[in-house]
Amino acid sequence: MGVAIFTICFAIVKFFLNGDVDLSAFKAAGEEKKDRIFTKKDVNRLYWRWWWFLEAAHNYEGMQALGMANAMVPALKKLYGNDKEKFSNALKRHLAYFNTNGIYGATIPGIVLAMEEEQAVNQEMDEETFDVTVNGIKTGLMGPMAGVGDTIEWGIWNKVFIGMGMSLTAQGNWIGAIIPWGALLIISTIEGLTFINLGYKLGADSVSALFSGGLAKKITDCASFIGMTMMGALAAQHCSFTFANETMQSIANAFAPKVMVLLLVFFIYWLLTKKNAKISHVTFGVIAVAIALSLLHIV
Repeated sequence: MGVAIFTICFAIVKFFLNGDVDLSAFKAAGEEKKDRIFTKKDVNRLYWRWWWFLEAAHNYEGMQALGMANAMVPALKKLYGNDKEKFSNALKRHLAYFNTNGIYGATIPGIVLAMEEEQAVNQEMDEETFDVTVNGIKTGLMGPMAGVGDTIEWGIWNKVFIGMGMSLTAQGNWIGAIIPWGALLIISTIEGLTFINLGYKLGADSVSALFSGGLAKKITDCASFIGMTMMGALAAQHCSFTFANETMQSIANAFAPKVMVLLLVFFIYWLLTKKNAKISHVTFGVIAVAIALSLLHIV
C-alpha cells in the first residue's frame, strides 16, 4: 500500500505538475455558455443512466445502441416532449450501432447532448442531415475513446487496484477484497462524470481538448508508470526463486536479493514483447519449468 501511494504521488508530480500540459481548453469548459437548456443535474442524470444501462441490453446487432438510446430518453423528452414525432425520430437516431468504453466514452453522449440541444434551438439542419451528422460523430469517436479508455481502465487501473488488494489480502486483511472494486468504482465515476460534462460544455471540441496539448498521452503515461511500478513491487513481494543449494543461493543473494525473480520478470517481458508469445503459453511454460526444477532438486 505504501508503494502504491508513493508511486501515485510521484507520477502526478512527474506527469502533470511540470507545466508542459496545455489545459486552456479545459479551463474554457468551466465557462458556462448562456441559454443552455440542460443543467448540470441533467447531464449527471444522463451519465448515471448511461453507466447503469449501457451494457444492460448489449447485443450483437447494435452492441450498446439500446443502452445509448435509453440514456438519452430524459434529455430528449425535455427537448421534444411535446412533439411526439421529433421525440420518436430522435430516439431512433440513437438506436444505430454503437460500441465504446463506458468511462472515457461518456464524452460521446455529452457531445451528442450538446448537438441535440443546438439542433432543437436553432434548427440548422434538416432531420436527415442531422441524423447522418450525429451518427457520424458517434461512429468516428467510439473507436478512439474505446482505445484510450480500455487501455487505462482495464489494462492499467484494474491491475493496479487488484495488486493493492492482493497485498492486503495476503496479510489477512479483508479490506483487500474490497479495494479492487471500490477503488475502481470511485476513480471511474470521477472520470466518467468529468468527461460527460466536458463533452456537453465543449461539444465536439472536447475531444480535441483531450487529445491536444498532450493530455491524453500524459494520462496514459501516468497510468502506465503506476501500473508498471506496482507490478514490479508485486513480483518482488509475492514471487520467489530459491536454489536448493545454499551456496548457489548465497551467490545469488550477493548480487541482490530477489535477483532471480528480477531476471525471470525480464525474461517473461522479453517473451511477450519481442517474441509475441501468448500469455497462456508463457504461464503454462513457467509452471512446467518450475515443476521440473523442483523435481531435479535445483530449486
